[in-house]
Amino acid sequence: MGRGGWEVRRAVYHTKYMLYFVQTAGPDPEGYKISTDNLRKAHAAVNILGWGILLPTGAIIARYCRQWDPVWFYLHITFQILGFIFILAGLITGSKMYGRLKGLPKLSSHRALGIFLFTLACLQVIYFLWMNSCNCNFLALISVTVFLRLKIS
Repeated sequence: MGRGGWEVRRAVYHTKYMLYFVQTAGPDPEGYKISTDNLRKAHAAVNILGWGILLPTGAIIARYCRQWDPVWFYLHITFQILGFIFILAGLITGSKMYGRLKGLPKLSSHRALGIFLFTLACLQVIYFLWMNSCNCNFLALISVTVFLRLKIS
């Protein structure tokens, strides 16, 4: 908050070819808010941690640490759940930041890719929850039919 209740607000947004920096000054009508620059940094940090560190670590544990029989599974699940939580936090910060920036295209390639990857992460969580609650061979049947379709195509 600046002098006399005035605050300098900055926004960063980009189009396909240009990066814009917008700075406005005026009273902050809703009290203290987290700046857009801090949201951008938080969005980047939690997504790097989720997509770049936690999920790959969980996959590496599942692939290469199976000789530690009960421990590898619990480590794998822990890293995957933590990665999903960080990805969800990244989606929330990105959506909050996108809502504050005006004049952006409705669906940029970055946003579309993020939504697509988050959908795949949600499908993985749903599959895990469904797999543990289902006592039938329906999931194995789905796996076989998908495999056969890929072989035929």
